[in-house]
Amino acid sequence: MSLVLAAHGILLFTLFTTRESNVFGVVTGFLVVAAILLLGRTVPVAGRFVHTAAAFTLGLVVTGVALDLIGLTDIEVFGTVAVIAVVVAAVATLVRSLPAPHWYAILAVALVPVGLQVLFIIPERTGWATVVVLPAVAVAVLIAVWRRPGELGILRIAAAATVVPGLAVVAVDAAAVHLDALVPLSGSPVALPVIAGIVALVLPTTTAIGRLLVRRGIDEGTSRGVRLAVEISALVTAGIAVPIAIARAAAGFETSFWVLAIVGLGGAATALFSARRYGWIIAAVAWTGALWSILALVGVVVLEPYLLPPALTAMLFGAIAVLRGRNARWFYAAGLATAAAPSLVLLAVVIDPSPVQAAWRLWGLLGGAAILIALAALVKTERARPLRTPSLIVAAVAAFAGVVQALRFGLGVDGLGTASVVWPVLGLSALAALLAAAAAIVLGKASRYAFVPALAYLVIGALSATRTDLVETTWVLGSLMLAFLVLLVVIALLTRDGTTWHPPIWVVFTLAWGLGVAAWSPRALYVEWFSLPMALALLAAGALAASGRATVDSWPHGWSGSWRRYGPGLVVAFLPSVLSTGTNPATWRAILVIALALAAILIGSRLRLAAPFLLGIAVLPIENIVVFAVQLGRQIETAPWWITLASAGIVLLALAVMSERKTAGGGLAARIRDLD
Repeated sequence: MSLVLAAHGILLFTLFTTRESNVFGVVTGFLVVAAILLLGRTVPVAGRFVHTAAAFTLGLVVTGVALDLIGLTDIEVFGTVAVIAVVVAAVATLVRSLPAPHWYAILAVALVPVGLQVLFIIPERTGWATVVVLPAVAVAVLIAVWRRPGELGILRIAAAATVVPGLAVVAVDAAAVHLDALVPLSGSPVALPVIAGIVALVLPTTTAIGRLLVRRGIDEGTSRGVRLAVEISALVTAGIAVPIAIARAAAGFETSFWVLAIVGLGGAATALFSARRYGWIIAAVAWTGALWSILALVGVVVLEPYLLPPALTAMLFGAIAVLRGRNARWFYAAGLATAAAPSLVLLAVVIDPSPVQAAWRLWGLLGGAAILIALAALVKTERARPLRTPSLIVAAVAAFAGVVQALRFGLGVDGLGTASVVWPVLGLSALAALLAAAAAIVLGKASRYAFVPALAYLVIGALSATRTDLVETTWVLGSLMLAFLVLLVVIALLTRDGTTWHPPIWVVFTLAWGLGVAAWSPRALYVEWFSLPMALALLAAGALAASGRATVDSWPHGWSGSWRRYGPGLVVAFLPSVLSTGTNPATWRAILVIALALAAILIGSRLRLAAPFLLGIAVLPIENIVVFAVQLGRQIETAPWWITLASAGIVLLALAVMSERKTAGGGLAARIRDLD
């Protein structure tokens, strides 16, 4: 042990005393390398790889000094030393008799100059990176496929992962150095398509690589790891090359087209020959990007040419997959939504659109909705049935384009060149409503809300038409409100037998109320023109109530008691007029409220209904208070008012006497308790 330690000490002393960069120092350095290898024989076998690593490291350093002495530049010295390190690593890999620890030591030391070459010499564009990295890639391939004692699966996988990135480095460096004459500004237009070609060639072969390794006797787990390493490294390389091709000004759209087209071919080949389905996704995305590059190259600035081809392709593939019995309805729906939604958003948000673009966008959406509805109506086969619902939903959404354009006309965002916008707005809204209703009809009696979009489309567009020609707007919207109220009563009549596919009455009334408010807002007519028809419609619906299960959507059917059936209609009848008495006093209105209250009291008493009877009694004093609050004798004439009150008093007195007789002395309280 003393002799071994002394020998190591002498070597270290010799190394430190002969550090001069001259011939004597080089010769001494190589002698020290040989001595280190000999001294390795004096230590235990398990630790001899340390001497191998030290000797190899010192040998590379001394070689660099020798190359510097003969006049090579620093770049040439680094490159030559790296090549020597790679060659030694290759020889060590091929020599099966070399113990595994020594092999690992040589590989670890050789990795250092190669890594420095990649990090520091590539930016110089000298070409040495090609000279160094290409042999290093060959060594990596050798490590991945060569069998030798002491091999580690993780080392084989790591080596395989460096092959494609290494080839990409070679392509970049070679293009930068050797193509300056052809591409003065940059080598990107050549290097990036070459990298894409490497990826496209490697991706389809990964399955074959895994099988080759298994045939060579390598275990399946390691073979699978090598295959995945090559596959992932190729995908990562493509993921780096594609953004560079798109972002670099020196590359341009033409280069990005070639890169994406080649990567797409590789993805398709991967799906076809390696049974890797994700290859179709890569192909679809890459070819879409290639198409976009061509469109950008020729100066297309409209969004639809970019979105419609991939969206329609997704629809087609999704439909084919569904027809073949696969669950790809979501893919079909995604294509549909991508085709319609962006155009609808642009139609809504673009402030000053080109008239031609806006027209194409509007009628394209409406025409597409009509085509989808027609196709859904024609489809009868069981396999195609999953396509019907997404088609009809997207068709209904696309039909909203008519409402959007109606809103733009109604709000003045787009000009029509006419004084009145009511009829164009109603026409577009009605067209959108018809398409949405057609979609609901084809969908079938699946839900009570299927027809709600059609009704809402008609109302939303119409509400924007109050900006011009107020009198015409009032009558048009008022007539539309009456149509909705008639529909409300018809629905109440049709649903008496328990059918549940009609729109809920509360939805129809809400839309009618919106139309009534919009029609009344110009104040061309009194509020009673709108509130009383609404009240009559609700009261008629309440009178048509049938028995059944009571829900919000089933009203009035299933609801019992006059408060639930007639209360909403009575409130709508009284409340607007009472409030208007305070804000817009008129003698006829005050008399009308008293008359309506008396009629409600009489009907409630006659039919034994609590809601009209009690609400009528409550409205009488409230209306009196409001009338006196607005200064009786100024806005409301005194004589007609007192006559009305006297008449009301006589009626109430007569009613009280009759109630007293009928209840045999029980009084009014007993009569009220008997009401429903």
